[in-house]
Amino acid sequence: MYFNTQTLLFAFLISRTAQAMGPIPLLPPIIAEGSPADVLNLDPIVPAIEGSTTSSDSSGTLQNSLRPALPFPIVGGGKAGSQTSVLGVGRSSQETAVQAFGVPLNPPQGGGFDLSTFPQYLLAGYQFQLGPSLGAFDPHAVAGTLTLVPWTEQALSDPSSRARLTQFYSSEGITQVSLGGRWNDQAAVAAGFSDGRVRGPGASLSGRWGDPQGVHGKYHLLAMQTKTVTSGSLSFPTPDARQVSTRVLPVFQADIPLKNGTLLKSSVFYEGTHLNYDDPGEPGSSTHLPFSTREQVRQAGMENALLWEDWKFGLSARQLTYQSLIFRAPTETIVNFQSTKSMEWGPTTVEPTLQLTGVSQMGVWPTASLGARREWRERSPEVNSISSGSRIFSTFARLSYSRRLPSLVERYYEMPGFFTGNPDLKSERDWTALLGVEKKEKTWETTLQGYGQYRDDSILAVGVPSPVNLGSASIFALTHTAQLRPAPLFHLTHSLTWTSSKVSAMGAPFPYLSDFIGLLSTKILFGKVLFAKVSPWAGQFESNNPGSFEVSFRYASGAIADPTGSTRVSGYGVLDLGFQCRLLSYGEGGIGSGSGRKTGPSLDWTGRVENVLDRPIELVRDYPSPGRVFSMAIMGEF
Repeated sequence: MYFNTQTLLFAFLISRTAQAMGPIPLLPPIIAEGSPADVLNLDPIVPAIEGSTTSSDSSGTLQNSLRPALPFPIVGGGKAGSQTSVLGVGRSSQETAVQAFGVPLNPPQGGGFDLSTFPQYLLAGYQFQLGPSLGAFDPHAVAGTLTLVPWTEQALSDPSSRARLTQFYSSEGITQVSLGGRWNDQAAVAAGFSDGRVRGPGASLSGRWGDPQGVHGKYHLLAMQTKTVTSGSLSFPTPDARQVSTRVLPVFQADIPLKNGTLLKSSVFYEGTHLNYDDPGEPGSSTHLPFSTREQVRQAGMENALLWEDWKFGLSARQLTYQSLIFRAPTETIVNFQSTKSMEWGPTTVEPTLQLTGVSQMGVWPTASLGARREWRERSPEVNSISSGSRIFSTFARLSYSRRLPSLVERYYEMPGFFTGNPDLKSERDWTALLGVEKKEKTWETTLQGYGQYRDDSILAVGVPSPVNLGSASIFALTHTAQLRPAPLFHLTHSLTWTSSKVSAMGAPFPYLSDFIGLLSTKILFGKVLFAKVSPWAGQFESNNPGSFEVSFRYASGAIADPTGSTRVSGYGVLDLGFQCRLLSYGEGGIGSGSGRKTGPSLDWTGRVENVLDRPIELVRDYPSPGRVFSMAIMGEF
């Protein structure tokens, strides 16, 4: 009934506003092409971490694509197929929201989004925003938001994306093959299959509909089934447990131009996820018995963003249902209203945001955020474009008051003698401050951010029969990222995050949150001179900078492995090697060429060796990583 009501309201909005349409103004890409969630979460104040997951990637899995790029912990079982999620700067992975096509993917019952269930070949890139979500569509997300960009979504607006074929192999026991195609700028589809420790098909579809000068929009469909093998821990070296995850996610979006340049963006979506888990247990053990469960999650919702002059108004609603063999949670409805005003005084931008969030059986509460950014630009004398040749120095700050909603498990789970949920739990109250500076020069750029968050009514679920609101918690973090390009064919990247956290009731820091975690990477690009004599297509095909070699060093300090601080995981330092070779490229463009466009087919061969020295790593206690891993991929675009 809830979904039908949303559909009727959506149709009503179109019928009432179609008569008042006006010409579509020239809009920034994120507003013109993005979902309502993308528009509402857009933060012009605090810079986000962005990256690609396909152009030179041979990781095969999403977590391996993100781990070298995000200066934050990504925790999970060591081997491929084990549940893995982004911890960020939160106390648990459920505090970092993950979304695709504007739809939140975190399980409402609790926990973070499992990266191992999302095939890497379906993605084109990602964006990570530190701090509480501006859209507050997921009231659990108070530490950050990770936006996944499917390849089909990017292909609709990227003329260089025509068709691609990928083949991947890893010594971890994963093989993948995928094929994608784009028809003009109207539709794109990608599909593939994984085999080995991670098995199953995956597909993504995106398309446009309507009149670009009138009511128009997009449609998306994401479908996948992932069968993973989860190894037993060191303490319980049992036969492998098996998990089957099935996910279907259709999205329908409409952009409705109104009078005077006003734009209404609306979307409706549905997501259905089924999870089957079977653990054979340890033969002859009286403590590690066989265990099986079946879980089903459904969510339906709509999101609206109204853009009027310097204002953004948002109205979002979704309904969640969760059930398993153990318990069935009450249906939960979340409604969020948002208003944002952008004000500019010369080089200074100030943006206040007020929100009102309501959750069924919990109540309604306000949240607020205030951001400010100032930029100083100095135009480079040798170029005419301010954007490409500027020297930029920026300072920014954002203050937020938000709430962290307790999960369905924390409120309703029932297993007598083990754990019982507390339906009277209150949401945590969080005060967050983020300050930073950003400097961009012609050959280098760097960002320094300071992050602090204080929590009241902190939810404690350890050492008690039922979770309770008890005491406070706090975290402070300092993140530094830098990119140096001393020569056109030499790139140096460094990122480092230092954190200090404490849960007052336990007297211990946040679990698995290392004191520091970082990455140092060096990439060397090779020009066509090195390949001209050996290329069989010399004279017919051109290859501008067709190869690269990368050496990276990942490191992290140790961290506690449980909320009481009684156990720990050790720190690590890992050396990785990677290469990319453009075997074939027709026309202009290429790796590091700077043109950014492709006029013909290209064929890239990439490879990677992770943990070259075969060092022992334990990201989660008792679940060691597999050691040295080799991977290789071939990707053709034509």
